[in-house]
Parts: sequence; C-alpha cells; structure tokens
Amino acid sequence: MVPSQLPAGTIACATHVGPYESLAETYSATQGLALSGPMWEVYLSDPQLEPDPSTWRTDVCAYAVPAPVAAVAGTR
Repeated sequence: MVPSQLPAGTIACATHVGPYESLAETYSATQGLALSGPMWEVYLSDPQLEPDPSTWRTDVCAYAVPAPVAAVAGTR
C-alpha cells in the first residue's frame, strides 16, 4: 500500500451490492458516462463482520467530467 492524495474535483460513485467477483457488472454499468481518469473502489463492508457476500457494499468511483454549460436564452 502506498499513501497518495487525489486532486479536488467532482466525483461520481456507483454503489455495488454483492460479492467482489461481480464488481465487473458495476464497472460495465458506468460505460457511456462522462468519466475521466482511473476508477477506484471504496469498500464499505467488512467481510469479517458481514460474512454474507450478497450484502457487501462497494463504491466504484471516478472523476466526473463537467457537462458543458448550456447557452442562456437571450444572452450574448
């Protein structure tokens, strides 16, 4: 493990519920979203305290790309 720091920005997270082996389903669900850079996981459940993998919660996160600002009608 290497300590690191992430730069400030807007983050989008999808919460995966279930075993780690099915995390690929949550990663696939994020395809097509405006995300930038590497994705990372935040493990919200402790398998030692919650032995049933179907209840495990993991956040899958990435930087969100800001949406373009829409032109306001009547301004130049």
